[in-house]
Amino acid sequence: MEPRIQYAKTEDGVSIAYASEREGTTLVYLAFAPVSHVQRGLDMFPNIFPPMTTNFRLIRFDPCGTGLSDRGEIDFSMQAMTRDFDAVVERIGLQSFAIGRG
Repeated sequence: MEPRIQYAKTEDGVSIAYASEREGTTLVYLAFAPVSHVQRGLDMFPNIFPPMTTNFRLIRFDPCGTGLSDRGEIDFSMQAMTRDFDAVVERIGLQSFAIGRG
C-alpha cells in the first residue's frame, strides 16, 4: 500500500513531504540527506521500513531539497534539518516519540 503523502511548512515557508504509516508507538525516522523519498522509500529500502511498521507508527519525511519536499531550498545543515524535523513533528502534533536513523 502506498503511503499517504502530506506536507508540513517550516517556519521559513519550505514545504516538507512526510508519510505516516501504521499505528502504535511513534518512531520518527531521520533520513540520510540527500537520499530520501517518502513515496519510493519502501521500494528503495525493502529490508528496512516494512519491519519497522510491524511494531511502530512510522513517520518518514524528505528533508528540504530531497524527494517530494521543496527543491528550491537545498540546505543540508544541521539547522535546516532540525527545522524540517520540527515542522513535521508540530504538524502531526506529536507529544512523545522515538527517533530512528538508518
